Amino acid sequence: MDITFTCSSQWIADAFTELRLSCDVPLRRDITCPLPVVTALLLHDSFDHSEVFERNLERHERLHAQGILELSLDRALSACTLGQLSTALETITCMRPVQRMQGIGIVTQNSYSRRFRAPPAVEAMRASVRLFNARRRHAERSGIERALATYLVLLSIHPFADGNGRTARMLFAADVLAHDGHAAPRLMLGLILLHRGRGRLFHLAAMCARTGDFSMLATCYGEALSLADTFLPALCPQHGRLAVLEEYRKIDALLKRTPEPHV
Repeated sequence: MDITFTCSSQWIADAFTELRLSCDVPLRRDITCPLPVVTALLLHDSFDHSEVFERNLERHERLHAQGILELSLDRALSACTLGQLSTALETITCMRPVQRMQGIGIVTQNSYSRRFRAPPAVEAMRASVRLFNARRRHAERSGIERALATYLVLLSIHPFADGNGRTARMLFAADVLAHDGHAAPRLMLGLILLHRGRGRLFHLAAMCARTGDFSMLATCYGEALSLADTFLPALCPQHGRLAVLEEYRKIDALLKRTPEPHV
């Protein structure tokens, strides 16, 4: 039976107050990676083919050199509506998502999300208003936890006809960049690696979170951050484009494995 999620006011409020990382996440200062590398990785089509990632990387490096990449993320950070958010991110995502006008199910083979149905379109719009209100009310929360809560809620609302994932990931990028610019690439790569194994573990954690138990999502993201430490140092163009592409292939392989989750 399909399950339509309501995204109630209480659940959105709980996401921002109850979602806490299992332990303090040390923001290491001894590893660096340029911002355009990870923002390019956040575009899901970067993992279709390595040449697509190269094109996205070149475009984001160009936007970074022009100061447009950071400006777009800053505008996304201050967005107060879905329209403002999609407009702010259009340059770096190459699309402007439009709000959906009907119900939607998640098209996936993932057994933990294939029966999930986002709220009806009208309720999704109301939930999006509650989301932006919650972001303002919890501005003092840890930037990482606030970013992860926003990511979970935005995906659960699924307000756009297309582009929900890349919009949610880029807003996450904007949040963590504002929280700690030096650590932002690691935090973004952690989000990418949260979806390893074709996202099976993430979707199971999201399913638990939608019942009110946010602990698994917090734990899985903490583990993904530890994993990010092994990849991040090599994702630096100063090592040469071939080295970056080799590390990209390792991440690509990890994301595409489909092991059974250990829970």
